[in-house]
Amino acid sequence: MRPVFSLCLNLALVWASASPQRACRLRDPFRLNGMYRKGDVVFGGLFEVHFLTVFPELTFTSAPEQPTCERLDFPGFQAAQTMIFAIEEINKNPDLLPNITLGFHLYDNCVKLGIAFRAATALISGTEESFSDLGCTGPPPILGIVGDPGSTHSIAISSVLGLFRVPMVSYFATCSCLSDRQRYPSFFRTIPSDAFQVRAMAQILQRYGWRWVGLLFSDDDYGVHAAQSFHQEVSRFGCVAFSEMLPHDNNRAEVRRIVGVIRHSTARVVVAFSAEAYLLPLTEEIALQNLTGRQWIASEAWATAAVFHTSQLLPFLGGALGIAIRRGDIPGLLDFLLRLRPDYDPDNNMVNMFWEEIFSCRFKDSPGRVCTGQENLEGTESAYNDVSALRYSYNVYKAVYALAHALHDLLGCKPGTGPFPGNSCAELHTLQPWQLVPYLQRVNFTTSFGDQVSFDKNGDALAIYDVMNWQRAADGTIRAVTVGLFDESAPPGQELLLEEENIFWNFESHKRPLSVLQMTSQYDIPSIHLQLRPFPFNSMNSTYVTLSGVVIVLLIRVGLTPEIPLAPQTACRLRERFRLNGIYRKGDVVLGGLFEVHFLSVFPELSFTSEPEQPICERLDFPGFQAVQTMIFAIEEINKNPDLLPNITLGFHLYDNCVKLGIAFRAATALISGTEESFSDLDCTGPPPILGIVGDSGSTNSIAISSVLGLFRVPMVSYFATCSCLSDRRRYPSFFRTIPSDAFQVRAMAQILQRYGWKWVGLLFSDDDYGVHAAQSFHQEVSRFGCVAFSEMLPHDNNRAEVRRIVGVIRHSTARVVVAISPEAYLLPLTEEIALQNLTGRQWIASEAWATAAIFHTSQLLPFLGGALGIAIRRGDIPGLLDFLLRLHPDFDPDNNMVNMFWEEIFSCRFKDSPGRVCTGQESLEGTESAYNDVSALRYSYNVYKAVYALAHALHDLLGCKPGTGPFPGNSCAELHTLQPWQRAADGTIRAVTVGVFDESAPPGQELLLEGENIFWNFESHEVSSFPALLIKTVLYTL
Repeated sequence: MRPVFSLCLNLALVWASASPQRACRLRDPFRLNGMYRKGDVVFGGLFEVHFLTVFPELTFTSAPEQPTCERLDFPGFQAAQTMIFAIEEINKNPDLLPNITLGFHLYDNCVKLGIAFRAATALISGTEESFSDLGCTGPPPILGIVGDPGSTHSIAISSVLGLFRVPMVSYFATCSCLSDRQRYPSFFRTIPSDAFQVRAMAQILQRYGWRWVGLLFSDDDYGVHAAQSFHQEVSRFGCVAFSEMLPHDNNRAEVRRIVGVIRHSTARVVVAFSAEAYLLPLTEEIALQNLTGRQWIASEAWATAAVFHTSQLLPFLGGALGIAIRRGDIPGLLDFLLRLRPDYDPDNNMVNMFWEEIFSCRFKDSPGRVCTGQENLEGTESAYNDVSALRYSYNVYKAVYALAHALHDLLGCKPGTGPFPGNSCAELHTLQPWQLVPYLQRVNFTTSFGDQVSFDKNGDALAIYDVMNWQRAADGTIRAVTVGLFDESAPPGQELLLEEENIFWNFESHKRPLSVLQMTSQYDIPSIHLQLRPFPFNSMNSTYVTLSGVVIVLLIRVGLTPEIPLAPQTACRLRERFRLNGIYRKGDVVLGGLFEVHFLSVFPELSFTSEPEQPICERLDFPGFQAVQTMIFAIEEINKNPDLLPNITLGFHLYDNCVKLGIAFRAATALISGTEESFSDLDCTGPPPILGIVGDSGSTNSIAISSVLGLFRVPMVSYFATCSCLSDRRRYPSFFRTIPSDAFQVRAMAQILQRYGWKWVGLLFSDDDYGVHAAQSFHQEVSRFGCVAFSEMLPHDNNRAEVRRIVGVIRHSTARVVVAISPEAYLLPLTEEIALQNLTGRQWIASEAWATAAIFHTSQLLPFLGGALGIAIRRGDIPGLLDFLLRLHPDFDPDNNMVNMFWEEIFSCRFKDSPGRVCTGQESLEGTESAYNDVSALRYSYNVYKAVYALAHALHDLLGCKPGTGPFPGNSCAELHTLQPWQRAADGTIRAVTVGVFDESAPPGQELLLEGENIFWNFESHEVSSFPALLIKTVLYTL
């Protein structure tokens, strides 16, 4: 049997050797507010008793003072007392834990992670002034913890305690991320996960046909994760009109901006996932701006918060519907609460703090009324003694009983039937916290209120919510009334029960609001009309085929308008065409393409006093244009191949996305809708514009575009969008890619780190979907073997002050290995600042987005980036491509303007009348050197080449289907006429050299192959840096 562990942290403990017996003594105890009572077994608790923390100014010239907690929270103190009540109740119960006296040690987290973590450390390590039993033979300070209520706190604390399987049972942390058993193996909760609450909200929205909704969420783990789940749920039946993050610092300007978004949006239903602290400034601003006419949907974190139940907020928040934690009754709790008396033990200071607050007096010598301790709580009214609708405290009650029942079952184990080695049982005198976990997992009991308490495989509670409605009280304030129930365990279709007749709708009509999508006659919003049409095929005049048997025509109301029906046949004409850079060629079947040909977009200033001009694309990107030409080369190669798509001529229509989502989406719309000036065939009998799309290169662009096209299974094959989120088949059902997902890249990086023992690393990531999702995956991978020293997001606007701050973080961190997951555009300002500050001595690990970027291969950056290791897209060769690239000549068709833009850039000339050299069109590309004609290491373009061939082979296989063996209804085949779319260089610069390969398909342990002798280490020793691995040991022992 392992000894009971005790955690001795060097930041709090120091060795004392005044006697032969060495001892550990506290260097400085944490100043924590708490309550305790001894027992045979002790449970710990973490509660929000104060909700404001004042941190002293850190001058770094003297020992810092400890923070102080202010503003006592009565519901939080009631919850703490409920835990004590439950423990006393259990101690009196002869049938539950007989002959065992439970004790408790409760701390106030003051709603601050730093204090909560200190409290958790005190609970599991103990608070003795000295500790001489270095063999750890004594009892553990606590067996389990009730809490923490906050998701962010629970994530941080459980990440540490989970390593030792110390059980935590939270009563209010709802983040769905906490259901991850691999990361939080000993975390349980008596409140349902946000995943269930989101489903409950979605059912309410669907019940009333609200498909066009706004979303607000708090800037914390709770809000971000809930918002992500909400987006996923709503995407199945409706749309999110806006999605705004409430600022954690309650920035007034930002709050005003968000209220402006709500006001100007056509969405009349607003969902808010947030704790009350984030929402208070928003509701104040809403009242100030007199913003009415919105139907609010409240998450459980604020659905019953009394702070909003004022007469001033009734016109704005009245009628709100909310998801609330299941209410419960606890017989005898009120009498217990009223019997509370002060305690003069300094370690029990929490009670006296409450007493001073409730009676406005002071025990210590200070001006004002003196507390006698004989004051009577029965004459007071506050949230402390309000037990009319116990939710928060009821979950605490259930958490205590869950731990007690688990311990009871553990102690009742019969020898030979236990869950431990040799079917052994645990014993009280050698009991360890982790031994309680398997029993906690299987706990199942019913409360006196009749609620069943058990946990699923993820430690989540059964999902039962009350549905609340905010109604007018007799005194003109707001009262939250229960009008329904959501029970996840009910049969499908019966989970949501609403008392329709009891709901108060805060509108003049006293009826529920309609979704804006149901009110197109009143609100002229951009809407998408989809028309699907089969079409006959004629090889002489039909030039387009689709992959689904349906052509998708997007008639966007803001861009298209029905013509006045001058003739019986009505028509739609383009009100205004998108100005897009492109190249096209007709064919029997046409493939679309989206590429980054320019990497700077200039958007005109929107004055809203005149018609806005269209954006302009600048700074031509040669690798991007090479990728475009590679697609054309592949199509021509296929057209010449008698064995692939014989008798079918492929065409193409390619557009420049200018690295902007708005332009990329416009281009995708043009591809699938066509660009005819007018469109009169409203029966959709004509050909579809494109069969499938090669692209988009960006993850964010691909997410947005595929979210729409995926509804109709229009295939997209990206060659550079790596976000792991795009692997979600439910959200992106027709999205494919010829580049691996970031999930694989992150695993490759993790294996490199493990290979060299680098367990203490820094992380930089771009502020986009690619960076954020990859960073999340990286954190998960590294947590299995090491630690992330810092994690910094590179600003999307390249803010210099922020870049300098980040470089300062890198400089002052003890981590010597820095991983950067970012496109080159985000990293350029950082590398410039690194060179400016002469920051050397770092081992860089590059993601595929910049591992081979030539822009960093300069002699100026060699001292700083030399020796970097990177993950690169697999290189490939394309025979004949170079000759094809060099044969390019200008095209004077205005719809083929992309070639001429490249020509003007490569030869520094102009075709149009303008000062400077004039292009003749006869210039030769063979005398040029650029990234355009560099085919020495094809990566980006090679993926484009594979994407084109993937679509071609799919079409070839489809057309080669034998009747009766097809994948369609009745084993039928599709027919063409009814086909539907469904590494130091010699010159002192840097060169990127391949020194290994990562193959995810290789046997376990053999995925990463490195040529160690060929790696250049940019350190004086010219050897692999060992200090990062050694440093982690130093850090762990000296923190």
